[in-house]
Amino acid sequence: MGDRRKRRLAMAALLVAALAAGAGGVFLWRHDAGSGVPAPAGTRRPPLTARVAPEMRLVERVHYRQCRMALETERPPGPGEAGRTVADLLRRRASWHLIGYSGDRLVLGRDVDGPCPPQDILRFRTVGLHQGYVAIYYGRGTGGPLRQLTDIAASRLLPGDRRRLAAGLVVSTDDAAWQLIEGLIP
Repeated sequence: MGDRRKRRLAMAALLVAALAAGAGGVFLWRHDAGSGVPAPAGTRRPPLTARVAPEMRLVERVHYRQCRMALETERPPGPGEAGRTVADLLRRRASWHLIGYSGDRLVLGRDVDGPCPPQDILRFRTVGLHQGYVAIYYGRGTGGPLRQLTDIAASRLLPGDRRRLAAGLVVSTDDAAWQLIEGLIP
């Protein structure tokens, strides 16, 4: 075999090895990143020993692989979550992974291989009440997945507004939901 051919084979082998190493690195990075949904801008990964503060917002992102979309729930940490470390929180949720955080928001995610959510859930929002607080739900009615739990207590609302929210008010977007909520606050 000539020197020229040996060099070509060596270069080809080197190129294949570099591509394989790069692909392996990308696989490990994607595996570590969790879902196909990127972390929100300005987020970073906290140390697993960081404590979940009661004033933080816990964001739970469910990524539906089949339809390549995610539904998010944002809420304050519950009594069993506040004060725990991020590692403890993840141990209690075996199918969840850490996406990142921005100091006041801790973002967790999980991937779902099942069917996509119904179109009504994606198209509408309902402003209602959840555990004594104003909340935004996905879809029509307060039976859908929780989109966001606010820190606005129902007791702060006028009695007529409380009754309307108990039944649920359907709007078309998150922005429309927030405009409605802002109009309710005395």
